[in-house]
Amino acid sequence: MALAALFPRNGQELYPEHPADGWLAFAFSVGCGIFCFITVSRKAPSNFRNGCSALLWAFLATFIFLPTTGIALERIHQIIEFTGVKITKSEREFPIYRGDIHRSKGIHYEILLKDYPVLLEIDPSDYLTAFANVDQVYPTGFCIRANVQTTAHAARIMTPDWPFPAGSLVRCSRVSSNRNQQQPK
Repeated sequence: MALAALFPRNGQELYPEHPADGWLAFAFSVGCGIFCFITVSRKAPSNFRNGCSALLWAFLATFIFLPTTGIALERIHQIIEFTGVKITKSEREFPIYRGDIHRSKGIHYEILLKDYPVLLEIDPSDYLTAFANVDQVYPTGFCIRANVQTTAHAARIMTPDWPFPAGSLVRCSRVSSNRNQQQPK
């Protein structure tokens, strides 16, 4: 939670993708777990309870550092890619691949974009108006209208609030892929 306060959410990055971040976060968290295990077990475990405690702390450190490192790396990439460069702003429509109603700890209405690995939460009234109360739907002809910030090498979806404001889910004005037309090489 402290990372969320240190790195306020600016937007959902569309590209470039950073596939090495997952492995880097995993390696860092496992390293922290090993360090924690060594630190706790440095004093020779005198009984079974101390050994189990060392293992428990190592697993706990690993599971805490894995998502924390992933969040930090994503924020760092956005800071690097969107600071000190020319940013162009535009409004675009992104085709929707799948819509889901996620029912854990409250109800969330989410969509997955067709051309980008991005999961977005949308306004409940938009989802229910377009797709009714269907838990999982693969719609045709629906898009999310969003403000996009683009630099020479990166792009991100911007929204003033999460979930997307009402009226963002629309019928596509054209069904063709935006990715091939907009992404720089």
